[in-house]
Amino acid sequence: MILINKYIKSLYHIFLNYKFYSFIILLKEFFFIIKFGANFNKFKYLNSNYFSDSIPCPYFFLDKIRNYILDNNILSICDLGSGYGKVLFYFGKIYRHKIEGVEFIKEIYNESKVLIDNNISVTNNDIKNINFLKKKHNLYILNDPLKKTKDLKIIIKKLKGLKKNIHIIFINMSLEKYRVINRNLKIKKKFSISQNKNILFCVNN
Repeated sequence: MILINKYIKSLYHIFLNYKFYSFIILLKEFFFIIKFGANFNKFKYLNSNYFSDSIPCPYFFLDKIRNYILDNNILSICDLGSGYGKVLFYFGKIYRHKIEGVEFIKEIYNESKVLIDNNISVTNNDIKNINFLKKKHNLYILNDPLKKTKDLKIIIKKLKGLKKNIHIIFINMSLEKYRVINRNLKIKKKFSISQNKNILFCVNN
């Protein structure tokens, strides 16, 4: 009964926040679930002051991100706050891109480890502590994993400071976080459904 209530709550928020796009978003979710199952399309409500709830990104958004990846010749991806691994599964299993997931919550990380293969790696780490100088990815994805804007600023400062050119995609950012991103990074394009349901395609230089 608790699980059913969570899914009802999730569906309610889809209709509330995604508005006219709700139908196509739900249609794509059902298509992918029927074809690939729902093992990695899970969510978890966290009682945390620092980390956002683990809510998977819609496949509708992931399709748009893949188009951007193909248009920009991106070879290596990192999902910061990878949750149960929906993004990892989509890009690493379905489309065979090289991708790393970084997940802090141990329980969620342990479940996502079953995805590890030649294309997918998963690490258990706090994304605020990552040494990005040691990473070789040219795209980072953040599906709003951090509750506090000040913590997002830490990540943006690190990514902006890299000498190499990288792409950064932010998903479902609040207006406050959007303003921080806009002040510090170059937004190449954006797709917006409502005030806090959006995709921001950015570069650090």
